[in-house]
Amino acid sequence: MNDEASGIESYKPETDSDWLLQHVVDLTNTGISVPVTLTTAAGLVTGVTIHGAEYLDLFKLELTKNWPSDMQGTYSEVVEQWKADVYPQPSSVEHDGPEHFASFIHLKDARVVNAGTVVPGNRGMIWRGRLSSVIGFTVGVLSPSSAGEE
Repeated sequence: MNDEASGIESYKPETDSDWLLQHVVDLTNTGISVPVTLTTAAGLVTGVTIHGAEYLDLFKLELTKNWPSDMQGTYSEVVEQWKADVYPQPSSVEHDGPEHFASFIHLKDARVVNAGTVVPGNRGMIWRGRLSSVIGFTVGVLSPSSAGEE
């Protein structure tokens, strides 16, 4: 099927990745977060999609929260450079669609559910996974009580 108007044929995500999940990641990278539950080899992962740059900011905060302030500042500079290299500002890129397709999906408020056990039990976490390793997905987040937690 060649549907020029919808761009379906020209939409070619990473090999072995679900094109629809790739589209969800692309939406997220434009500012639209989507609640998802992913099926992976490790179990279910449930959370809300976030832009890769937001993930890097949250990763930096989580990693450096107990570091001395001078080390935090140095690492902040490194993360800002990563963000500039990997996630350029839309105004600085000619944009007819994705220039490259993301290889990873990023979640906040994430929980991993395996054999009825929810991790972490106290709060959500940030999570990063390779799109090609996702077996399936659904839109929506499992609530702690529906995921085996009381």
